[in-house]
Amino acid sequence: MWLPESPAKYLFAACAVCALFALAACGFEPVYGVYGKSSAEISPAFSQTDIVAAADRNGQILTNDLIDRMHPEGKSSDIFYTLTFSVSANERDLGLAKNAVSSRSQYLIDVTFSLTDAVIKKQIFKGESHTVVSYDVLNDQYGTTAADEDAINRGLNTVADDMVTRLSLFFRRACADRTITCPVVDPDTGNVGMAPAIMSPLGTPVAP
Repeated sequence: MWLPESPAKYLFAACAVCALFALAACGFEPVYGVYGKSSAEISPAFSQTDIVAAADRNGQILTNDLIDRMHPEGKSSDIFYTLTFSVSANERDLGLAKNAVSSRSQYLIDVTFSLTDAVIKKQIFKGESHTVVSYDVLNDQYGTTAADEDAINRGLNTVADDMVTRLSLFFRRACADRTITCPVVDPDTGNVGMAPAIMSPLGTPVAP
């Protein structure tokens, strides 16, 4: 999914919220960010997901962004899922800006990610997220470097939001259909247990 920086980014956010309310009308509860709850409260699966840190700088920034969103209260000691991803940030020159003093540069950020069942070592979800961010290239080297880093941070923040929204929707649907092993919260004790999958993604029963 392509996520432009502005103003279409805000249109996308509004559409995403409308989609979440539509899902709620069909029996789904609202997901990440709708009522201001933490992601851990809304999707217990997040705290049981190990986010594999990427080695490069952009990967580390995205890792931290995802941890902030998916592990606001810390990671569970019981890990049932593994999230891996790769980040590509390609820069292109947009030429002279309208002020004729600075030039503009743009980053095209592409992320592919995969969610694996850590118990059976099987991929259960994969996706891609894309965004575009721009910044001014100034005569001042320090200012340009700061603007460059800010653009990357803004882009990776946008991608992290998109990934969390899509993972939330996946967990909601897959757990509702019981096509994956999912965490279940005991309403009396608050303890989290695991409910095994009973249906395959094709809708056929899973052998016990």
